[in-house]
Amino acid sequence: MDLELKDLKDAEVFNLMNDMVYITDLESHEILFANDAVHRFLGSPKNLLGMTCSVLTLGEERHCGRCPAETLGAMRETRCYNPLLKRFIYAKTRIISLGGKPVQLVVSFDVSNIEHEKQELATALQAQEVLVSSIRLLHETTDINHAYDRILKNIGEDLSADRTYTFILKKGLFYNTHEWCAQGIESRKEARCVVAPQLIKRWLPIFKENKCVVLEDISALRSTHPEEYDLLHAQNIRTYIAAPIHHHDKVAGFIGVDNPPLEKMKNIAPLLLSLAYYISARRVMLEHTAMLESMSYQDRMTGAGNRNAFIRTTEQLERSFSGHSIGIAYFDLNGLKEINDTHGHKYGDKAIIAFARLLHDTFPPEAIFRIGGDEFVVLCIDESEAHLKEKISHIKENLRKNSPFSVSIGVAWENKPKSIRALIEQADQRMYTEKESFHKFGK
Repeated sequence: MDLELKDLKDAEVFNLMNDMVYITDLESHEILFANDAVHRFLGSPKNLLGMTCSVLTLGEERHCGRCPAETLGAMRETRCYNPLLKRFIYAKTRIISLGGKPVQLVVSFDVSNIEHEKQELATALQAQEVLVSSIRLLHETTDINHAYDRILKNIGEDLSADRTYTFILKKGLFYNTHEWCAQGIESRKEARCVVAPQLIKRWLPIFKENKCVVLEDISALRSTHPEEYDLLHAQNIRTYIAAPIHHHDKVAGFIGVDNPPLEKMKNIAPLLLSLAYYISARRVMLEHTAMLESMSYQDRMTGAGNRNAFIRTTEQLERSFSGHSIGIAYFDLNGLKEINDTHGHKYGDKAIIAFARLLHDTFPPEAIFRIGGDEFVVLCIDESEAHLKEKISHIKENLRKNSPFSVSIGVAWENKPKSIRALIEQADQRMYTEKESFHKFGK
């Protein structure tokens, strides 16, 4: 049955409702009646009579022209955002009779909380996806710099930000190591590549508590923290958030986001804190991996490459090296057993370390390998035979003048060798020949 009202006095019954109800003219779309709930919603006793319905639905002062022709009793639903009221409105519209004339009855509901919850849920789910993909990038890629670039891009696009970047603490200063910029936003990496801690001294206690610095409007800093305001304002930053990166429980840097929308800032902090944690964990893992790599391929006592490193290097040379000269020098300390027996192993270790230091003073560190207790090998790539022999002579002369021990040496050099292995065996054999001479003649 169609709803009929004799006059506007009958419409006052709608004042008993908590939902917003108003009646508009079908031709002029002017508001003929608005119940008390409408005025409460607007927060003022403003006289709405004569205004169009668009003020309450779309926030527009004039009729929007979107209402289609309706028939008596027809029902229509509308869901929209009113920018004037900054609220989400859900309205049910029906044509009724008022004093025998068709008019539009609108019942409106403020659904802003529901819409905000839906948006927050969608944003949180999207942030979760960004976090998962970022963690996958951190753990799967071998190029950590590429991973950081991809992660910053994902964060920036997800948050609709202007810039995202990382600053890492090195030697007392924060260096801008990675950056992503939205289209049309100028990079500031070179301009702000270094930040002194005193410029962000207010942030550091917050970072130490593993919390984000959140600035919804930097203009509030103008009077309270002018240096911080000047730093951010000079970079066209209006809203800002930063999350700390820790390393061994100390602040080691931070992730920054320039100008994220206010409606997304609630969900940014958990995302950035989680991401910063995994970046910190990845850094520790890389540190441990490097330490294990060092232990696997480096002789701890002398700093030279060990036998594993020597095998790996020679195999790589055998597979891929061509077109260059290679020189091999084998060294074996003479009489180390007698030195250990006479003076003790600590004295023998000192002799090994002293000889290794001499090699490091003469050859690049990546060329030196300790392949046994008293045996060293040097691999010289693209070095002339004359230059190699000159270095060997320098070592012999230094040992003769300054060391209580001598060294047997075997050298082999070849331009564009066909077999690295054969060249190594040649140098090894020459060293053993000299070693036999030492044992036979004592020199």
